[in-house]
Amino acid sequence: MVRKAFKRGLLAVSAVMVFIFVVFASNARANGPTKYPIVLVHGWFGFSQILGVSYFYGVQNYLQSQGYKVYVTQEDMFGTIQTRGAELAGQIQTILNQTGAGKVNIIAHSMGALDARYLISSLGFGDRVATLTMIGGVNHGTSIADVALGLMPGSMQDALGILSWFAGCSVDQENYATCEQNAITSARQLTEKYVRGTFNPENPNDPRVKYFSYGGSTWPFYISPVVALVMVPSWLIIYANEGANDELVSVSSAKWGTYMGTLQTDHLGEVGQLLGVPAEGFQWLKFYGTIAQNLKNMGD
Repeated sequence: MVRKAFKRGLLAVSAVMVFIFVVFASNARANGPTKYPIVLVHGWFGFSQILGVSYFYGVQNYLQSQGYKVYVTQEDMFGTIQTRGAELAGQIQTILNQTGAGKVNIIAHSMGALDARYLISSLGFGDRVATLTMIGGVNHGTSIADVALGLMPGSMQDALGILSWFAGCSVDQENYATCEQNAITSARQLTEKYVRGTFNPENPNDPRVKYFSYGGSTWPFYISPVVALVMVPSWLIIYANEGANDELVSVSSAKWGTYMGTLQTDHLGEVGQLLGVPAEGFQWLKFYGTIAQNLKNMGD
């Protein structure tokens, strides 16, 4: 009887230890890195970091604290898709060389979605990109670009040209001597006519890459009065032409590949702006953590 009781006790202890080991291993896997590094790609008028403020506000540090390997790229703020895509290619190749990884997982915001798609389709990086997750991507253009360009007189274009060079080249210190920024030219590449009629046919999906997308939808009066002066008119224009939107990109335009859902926040809130106070209290860090965990679960 004593021997049987001892055996039963030993089996019970062993079962508990196996359970603890499985749970621990599961948690270790959940908190570990994805198979491939994560690369964050900014949008139009974007940057990696200015005066200590990151475009993807706090996202890199948060994901790194969860065990993920995360890199942030810097392209011309107002460059064309072709220029930005080429810059992105060089930086991703550097990341691959440094890490020894075979591929990367790209998370791109706004115009960054077009840069990444160009990188994959036109620059031949389909063998080096495992997944592309697009947030508020301008995948079918935005009517605000069409309207804005149609209303701009020559003097306004000159002013934007000067502003784009000063702002973009001041940030892009690495390529300062050869920096070329043109807000008007790059803005034209965000129009519905260009994206739908030219860009999309020239940049089809690569079957080796998994494409995911999220859109954003908000009511424009959730933001600060200062930002509202600019964003409310754009929201109204896009809503009249395309429907629900995040004040710069419509939900319908953001859809590409597998659509993962609509975020209840504005275009800035999708990356944790302004300064960690996104519209409607959107939990952006948790959102990016979910993306990373999904990549992990898929084995990417």
